[in-house]
Amino acid sequence: MREELADANTTVQQLQADVRERDRQLKERQNQENIVKLVQTIAGEPTHANELKQRLNEYIRELDKCLAYLKE
Repeated sequence: MREELADANTTVQQLQADVRERDRQLKERQNQENIVKLVQTIAGEPTHANELKQRLNEYIRELDKCLAYLKE
Protein backbone atom coordinates (compact mmCIF):
# COMPACT_ATOMS: atom_id res chain seq x y z
CA MET A 1 0.00 0.00 0.00
CA ARG A 2 2.82 2.43 0.84
CA GLU A 3 4.52 1.64 -2.45
CA GLU A 4 1.34 2.45 -4.35
CA LEU A 5 1.03 5.72 -2.45
CA ALA A 6 4.65 6.60 -3.22
CA ASP A 7 4.08 5.81 -6.90
CA ALA A 8 0.94 7.94 -6.91
CA ASN A 9 2.80 10.84 -5.29
CA THR A 10 5.55 10.58 -7.87
CA THR A 11 2.97 10.60 -10.65
CA VAL A 12 1.25 13.64 -9.15
CA GLN A 13 4.56 15.50 -8.92
CA GLN A 14 5.38 14.67 -12.54
CA LEU A 15 1.95 15.82 -13.67
CA GLN A 16 2.30 19.06 -11.72
CA ALA A 17 5.67 19.69 -13.35
CA ASP A 18 4.11 19.01 -16.76
CA VAL A 19 1.31 21.48 -16.03
CA ARG A 20 3.82 24.16 -14.99
CA GLU A 21 5.81 23.59 -18.18
CA ARG A 22 2.66 23.77 -20.32
CA ASP A 23 1.65 26.99 -18.58
CA ARG A 24 5.07 28.45 -19.29
CA GLN A 25 4.83 27.46 -22.96
CA LEU A 26 1.33 28.91 -23.21
CA LYS A 27 2.45 32.22 -21.71
CA GLU A 28 5.40 32.32 -24.09
CA ARG A 29 3.13 31.78 -27.09
CA GLN A 30 0.71 34.41 -25.84
CA ASN A 31 3.61 36.83 -25.49
CA GLN A 32 4.70 36.07 -29.04
CA GLU A 33 1.17 36.68 -30.30
CA ASN A 34 1.01 39.97 -28.42
CA ILE A 35 4.35 41.00 -29.90
CA VAL A 36 3.15 40.31 -33.41
CA LYS A 37 0.00 42.36 -32.81
CA LEU A 38 1.98 45.20 -31.30
CA VAL A 39 4.49 45.23 -34.12
CA GLN A 40 1.76 45.24 -36.75
CA THR A 41 0.10 48.15 -34.99
CA ILE A 42 3.24 50.24 -34.47
CA ALA A 43 5.27 49.62 -37.59
CA GLY A 44 3.65 50.17 -40.92
CA GLU A 45 6.61 49.13 -43.05
CA PRO A 46 7.67 45.46 -43.12
CA THR A 47 11.36 46.25 -42.55
CA HIS A 48 10.57 48.30 -39.46
CA ALA A 49 8.19 45.63 -38.24
CA ASN A 50 10.88 42.92 -38.42
CA GLU A 51 13.41 45.06 -36.55
CA LEU A 52 10.91 45.99 -33.88
CA LYS A 53 9.75 42.40 -33.48
CA GLN A 54 13.33 41.20 -33.11
CA ARG A 55 14.12 43.79 -30.44
CA LEU A 56 10.95 43.03 -28.53
CA ASN A 57 11.72 39.30 -28.63
CA GLU A 58 15.19 39.98 -27.24
CA TYR A 59 13.77 42.09 -24.41
CA ILE A 60 11.19 39.46 -23.54
CA ARG A 61 13.81 36.70 -23.50
CA GLU A 62 15.90 38.78 -21.12
CA LEU A 63 12.89 39.43 -18.90
CA ASP A 64 12.06 35.71 -18.89
CA LYS A 65 15.62 34.91 -17.83
CA CYS A 66 15.41 37.45 -15.02
CA LEU A 67 12.09 36.07 -13.82
CA ALA A 68 13.39 32.51 -13.91
CA TYR A 69 16.43 33.60 -11.91
CA LEU A 70 14.24 35.33 -9.33
CA LYS A 71 12.09 32.20 -8.92
CA GLU A 72 15.13 30.12 -7.97
